[in-house]
Amino acid sequence: MDSTNMREHILKQGQAAKMSLNHNKKAVEKFASPAEFDRIIINGAGDKYLIGLTASYLWREFGREPLQVIHSRDLADNPPYMDENTLVIFLSQSGKTKDTMDAAKLVSSKGCSTALITNLREPTPDSLWFLKKHGPVFNTQAEIYPELPTPSTLTYHGTLSVLWHMLSELAGKNLYQEIMDAADITDKISNDTAVEEKAKKLAEKLDGPRYVFGDGPRYGLARKQALIMFMEGTKTNAFSLESEEFLHSAVETLEEDNNEKLPMLMFMPPKGTPFHDTAEKIVKIWGEHAPAYPIEPPEVSKHVNLNNLLSVQPQMVFGEWVAYHEAILKGIDPGLTEIVKKVRSSGF
Repeated sequence: MDSTNMREHILKQGQAAKMSLNHNKKAVEKFASPAEFDRIIINGAGDKYLIGLTASYLWREFGREPLQVIHSRDLADNPPYMDENTLVIFLSQSGKTKDTMDAAKLVSSKGCSTALITNLREPTPDSLWFLKKHGPVFNTQAEIYPELPTPSTLTYHGTLSVLWHMLSELAGKNLYQEIMDAADITDKISNDTAVEEKAKKLAEKLDGPRYVFGDGPRYGLARKQALIMFMEGTKTNAFSLESEEFLHSAVETLEEDNNEKLPMLMFMPPKGTPFHDTAEKIVKIWGEHAPAYPIEPPEVSKHVNLNNLLSVQPQMVFGEWVAYHEAILKGIDPGLTEIVKKVRSSGF
């Protein structure tokens, strides 16, 4: 049933984050220490685009220059102003994603500086490695190579950790140890049988379409859970929503006129953060009309702001286990897609 061995990938994802951080530490610090840019653009496709959305909140906290996160397809088709003072960060598991390749060719023509984070270890023809002439290439690391499951886990966590480290260094902050601590907790939670069993019990309750909520840095988690883990992994209709929009849209689906009220999963913010009490109220209100399942974050730092930013990494693990077990319970191969494979530069 698990032809791509996705279970093993989930178990080793925290380890992959730590390996990726350690492998790239000196290179990231060397790149960032003299770097000065007027603006930064992060791009990727699939969950790599969502990594950019999540990591951008760390830059909001510590960075100064304008930063945009743009899907690779949108960057290629509707580019913003870019010049030699722009840093464009590319995220790609395969190093050959078609949308990201198209964006890279455009960026190269603009003379921008670049940084590439990819799981592709060796330069190959028709790959994003050609960007090395514009800037460094950072490789994610894992014991399993290459990563085969479509809903990636190893590269997701490795890329997020390295990008966090890069952005913190560009902002002049030394957060390597804090990011490593988050990766270590991710490793522990990935291998915690009690966490997996709890996720399996939740998977047994899920059936049919569902909403996934997340606020701020957790909206990227909600999108990954809905679009990658559920839609790709369990072939289930799922919809990601910003928790902040609950009172302006989602709450209306709880009206009596709607006979098809959907269950929801909520990636909860940590206690002590501005949105926490509101998130608890949303879960309570939703639970009065339809099933509501809060996913709590573990504590990764005593510093409230850092805990808010970095706890999202281990928090994602529970959602990954939920999707994995739902797929198995439905008799679906959790790491395999049949209609469309990963989109490469050579086509479908």
